[in-house]
Amino acid sequence: MPKIKLVQQAEHSECGLASLTMLLHYNKRFLTLAELRTIYGVPRGGFKLSDMVKILEDYGLQAKAFKTTNELQRLMTPCIAYWNENHYLVIEKVTKKRVLICDPATGRRWIPLDEAQMKFSNVVINVVADKGYNAPKTEKKRHFLRVLIEQHFNRPLIYLLLLTMGIQLFTLIIPEATRRLIDQSFTLANGNMSVIIAASVLLMIGYYSLQVSRGFIVAKFQKIFDDKLMSYYMEKLLKLPLHFFTNRSTGELIFRSNLSVYIRQILTQKAVLLVVDSIFLTFYIALMWHYTPILTAVTVGIAVVMISISVMNTRKIKHFVDLEMIEQAKVQKGITEMIEGIETVKSTGTELTFMQRWHEDFHKQLSITQAKERFAAVFITVPQTLQFALPILLLVIGLYFVQQQMLTIGTVVAFLTLASSFITPVMSLTNVYNDFVLLQSYFGKIEEIINHPLPDEGSYEASSFEALSLKNVSYQYSRFDEPVIRNVDLSIRKGEKVAIVGASGSGKSTLLKMMAGLVEPSEGKLYFNDVLLRDISKETFHTQVAYTNQHAAIFNDTIKNNIVLNQDFDYQNQHQTAHLGDVLQKSDVLSIIRDLPLNVESMLSEQGANLSGGQKQKIALARSLYKKPALHLLDEPTSALDNISERHVMKAILSEEATCVIVAHRLQTIKQVDRIIVVSSGQVVGEGTHEQLMKHNYYYKQLYMEEKKMEDAS
Repeated sequence: MPKIKLVQQAEHSECGLASLTMLLHYNKRFLTLAELRTIYGVPRGGFKLSDMVKILEDYGLQAKAFKTTNELQRLMTPCIAYWNENHYLVIEKVTKKRVLICDPATGRRWIPLDEAQMKFSNVVINVVADKGYNAPKTEKKRHFLRVLIEQHFNRPLIYLLLLTMGIQLFTLIIPEATRRLIDQSFTLANGNMSVIIAASVLLMIGYYSLQVSRGFIVAKFQKIFDDKLMSYYMEKLLKLPLHFFTNRSTGELIFRSNLSVYIRQILTQKAVLLVVDSIFLTFYIALMWHYTPILTAVTVGIAVVMISISVMNTRKIKHFVDLEMIEQAKVQKGITEMIEGIETVKSTGTELTFMQRWHEDFHKQLSITQAKERFAAVFITVPQTLQFALPILLLVIGLYFVQQQMLTIGTVVAFLTLASSFITPVMSLTNVYNDFVLLQSYFGKIEEIINHPLPDEGSYEASSFEALSLKNVSYQYSRFDEPVIRNVDLSIRKGEKVAIVGASGSGKSTLLKMMAGLVEPSEGKLYFNDVLLRDISKETFHTQVAYTNQHAAIFNDTIKNNIVLNQDFDYQNQHQTAHLGDVLQKSDVLSIIRDLPLNVESMLSEQGANLSGGQKQKIALARSLYKKPALHLLDEPTSALDNISERHVMKAILSEEATCVIVAHRLQTIKQVDRIIVVSSGQVVGEGTHEQLMKHNYYYKQLYMEEKKMEDAS
């Protein structure tokens, strides 16, 4: 029976999609998790059974979801099982006493039948028939690491290979020199000692020079590799669409980026040794055979046993490492969330709760690490013990042959030296094999980001803004979710001041994100100056448009740098200085810096921890105004401001020559805009001025009167 290929979930809601990927692979539908995610999305809260059956049917597999008893031995495997009332996994095999599961969260493992029956939630999905599927022809992608090495590291790797081979050649000289010295009994009397000393010194100098040269190349290789891999990773990460980050924690993404260090260490320190040791093992065996076939057979036999034991242990070690990485990511995520939400943690008095949660995850990680080390102590030390015992065994056998006058003492000593040189790369090869198996786990975490498909980038240069149009636009988080935006048709014209209003959850913010190009419509088309937005160059689009969200990021930098961001600023430039001063006044940031000794050069904490919510909004608005865009997209830009500050800021926004689209939470502040768009349940249900809507739109009038009633009551 074919083996299930384990696919691990990358976010908390996609255990179902990962399980589907495994079942599709088993049935020879070779799609990746990233491809399925791109096609179907991930519904908020995860997939329903009917969704999963539909996906299997899309690929020619007749599937059936049904409730069953907890008699797991009667199940047709492999199948997708509902687990613990909150999780999906694949049951690969069931025996009389154990169940083999492929869990997207924790990996492949055997569990006792009793435990499985307790956790099984009596719901399964089975493939009952294969209707056939014509897979589209796709060009096989080259591994990103291979491309990276070919582009930047071919020459350093060749140098590294040659130097390492040179070092190994020096080690081959020692056994032969030892044999000759002992058997031919060179002494000071015959005048050869000075030659021996000179040759030894030259040998040491040559060996030292090669090692230093190799060290320099390794250091250079490591620096360039880290730079290229991390730059490649970060560049790809920043190009990924916004929805990629929705269900992923900051801590896990940081953890993945740190894996590049392990990848680099294995490649630079082990990969070259793997090639060189593989080549030289043949030379070692040939030379040992030349000395004595019997001792060579003993040495090679023990080496085969060592390699076999190491290979058998590797799968178990990889399982431990996979589990360890999952728990490490959880620990990293917990620490990040705790620190980022420290104000909430302290204000709610839940320090102990968060500490216990972190400690539970950390203890799981330590337990897995301990189990891995115990396994290593029992089984991985077996090859080391054989390596330790080998010289004694060879010496005993060798001395026996010396007594039989079949070997000389010099040959035995030389062979011991050579056997030691042979067995070291054998151990190295077993360790390298283990490392390369673990490398698959590290690559799996990084590849999920590096191989994630990117949206197509447009090339049309937008030099001005005339209009933004949405034509029958809808948006849904996944193919199986209800649309949050439904069949919207609207147009924003140059110079207009437009407000979007509606109840919480009506789709206002999603609509604004769509206008900003942060999310693509699921259906319909979005035009910028009569050109499809996806065809517009991102660089020129962002020079024309400034988007400010509800919770704009504040960076650990000066107030000035938080406002100008990536734009150059020179205090000697009077125009820039005057513009900054005007922006500070309009956004009311002057009220923040008035009492600060360093003025706009005052440092802000990460995420603006030393600012109030209203102060953060003022800086975010100043950032948008400083950019001088043709189109402002503002998502509740004054929600945290007091009434006086709000009136000041709204007056500044509406006095701008630029087009403004404002998602508003207070209807009183947007009465004077040119047009108000009313949104309910993702649909535009009204459009017009405040006066027109009060007369003709009951929903808007109701929103306005409820707000006015609340303000009067307060």
